Amino acid sequence: MIIDVNGFQLHYDERGGGEPLLLLHGGSGIGGDWKAVFTAGDPHGFRVIVPDLRGHGRSTNPSLAFTFRQAAHDMFALLDHLGIQGVKAIGLSMGAKTLLHMATLQPDRVDAMVLVSATPYFPAQARAAMAQLSVDAFSDVDWDTQRQRHTHGDDQIRC
Repeated sequence: MIIDVNGFQLHYDERGGGEPLLLLHGGSGIGGDWKAVFTAGDPHGFRVIVPDLRGHGRSTNPSLAFTFRQAAHDMFALLDHLGIQGVKAIGLSMGAKTLLHMATLQPDRVDAMVLVSATPYFPAQARAAMAQLSVDAFSDVDWDTQRQRHTHGDDQIRC
């Protein structure tokens, strides 16, 4: 499914029934990555909601900007669209940081959360190392892989 929220098109999948469970992928990931975690299928007894975060996968990002706070607002807009007040959630890395923002912005809407590889702050040494990472170092195989995962072209991958 695709909905228009906060100035962009947000893609998400929704499966199953029961309590809502929001799954948020990591940076340069896509919602489909959760299939590698839940290899036997979605967790039983949950209404699983799996978005592609802004600028990832099949979601657009016309502004070319990304903040964890904005991603949290995007997820609240998705939950509002689905008529969900409270949610359990699992976030990986970038998704976990998004969950931290969700929990501080509207704590009554996050019933429980699991954070995987989250940090509330990157020290200067980590920021310097991350600044050295560049798509310019991608091999042809890396580019092919990313193009299959992110459907809005090379500009999306570069952001």
